[in-house]
Amino acid sequence: MRTPVVLACGQGDAGGVVDVLADKPGTVVVRHRFDGQVVVRTVATSDGESDWPMEPANGCVACTVRNDLLVLLRRLHRRGDVQRIVVHLTPWLEPEAVCWAINNVRVSVGPGYVDGPAARDVCIDAVVTCVDTAKWLNQALGDAELDDGRTVAQVVVGQAEFADALVLTSPDPKTLSVLRRPAVAGPRWRHRAAGFLRQAAVPPPASARRPRPAA
Repeated sequence: MRTPVVLACGQGDAGGVVDVLADKPGTVVVRHRFDGQVVVRTVATSDGESDWPMEPANGCVACTVRNDLLVLLRRLHRRGDVQRIVVHLTPWLEPEAVCWAINNVRVSVGPGYVDGPAARDVCIDAVVTCVDTAKWLNQALGDAELDDGRTVAQVVVGQAEFADALVLTSPDPKTLSVLRRPAVAGPRWRHRAAGFLRQAAVPPPASARRPRPAA
């Protein structure tokens, strides 16, 4: 049986959502961050956490994170104490690209493993996008650019479109009206969000609110 993976992303209270998901026994949380010199991978369980620094491969932070995550997912699947993996993505990482890599990018882990994508051992259970309602609408309508050439609007709208569940920092009516439109709250989100949220170990933190799927 493959190990379920939940991806948490966005500019909202992703940390709070991850903390809630981590309360379920058997959950391991994976994070990556760049401290300006090295990429640091953190793996946390109920027993504690460990950090592992890595030099960016060819100076590419995103490539380093992706390649490390794909191998790590396969290794975590083999651990008897891991029943679910929660991946806390950096705020500007797009979950669609991560999901595609999990399902399609072939990796070599080492002896005892058959070469292939991480999806041999794990399955994507849900993508949770955390929305900062104080900023999201302006970001989605603006033309600001990130250092890598992507626009802020491209990222925040893409994160919302690809989500199975949206968690908002507050129930702002204007933001909710946009997120409920079919172009954003597409069939994938409408059909899966309610089921995923019912399976969560405990409700989202009191500071977070989530929109109801459009009828």
